[in-house]
Amino acid sequence: MGIYRRRDACRREHTALRCQGAKEETGIAASESALRQFATYQRNNYFQDLFLLNRDVDIADVILQPDETIAAQWASVSEILHMIGKGEFVHSAGMRFQMYRELVSQSTWVSSKC
Repeated sequence: MGIYRRRDACRREHTALRCQGAKEETGIAASESALRQFATYQRNNYFQDLFLLNRDVDIADVILQPDETIAAQWASVSEILHMIGKGEFVHSAGMRFQMYRELVSQSTWVSSKC
C-alpha cells in the first residue's frame, strides 16, 4: 500500500514539474489535470515521459526559448511526415512521432479542464 501511495505522489510531482516546464519552454500554461502522460520512451541510459495536452493554442501565444528553439508552427500529420522525410524535423522527435502517432491519433481523451 505504501509503495502505491509513493508512486502516485511521485507521479503527481512529476506532472506538476511538466506543467511548469511547459510554461517555461513554450509559454503555454497547463494544469496538472490537463496533461495526460501517454507513454514513456526508454533508451539506453535515459527515459522521457511523453504527455498530451489537448487544447487550442494560437501560434502567436507560443513563446520560443532563444537558446533552444528556432521556430514553431502547427502542422498536419502529412506535413510532419513530409518534414521528417526531408530531414527538416529533429531526428529524435521524428522517431518518437512515428512511434506514437497511431496511439495519439486513436486517443479520444479530451480534457474539460483545458
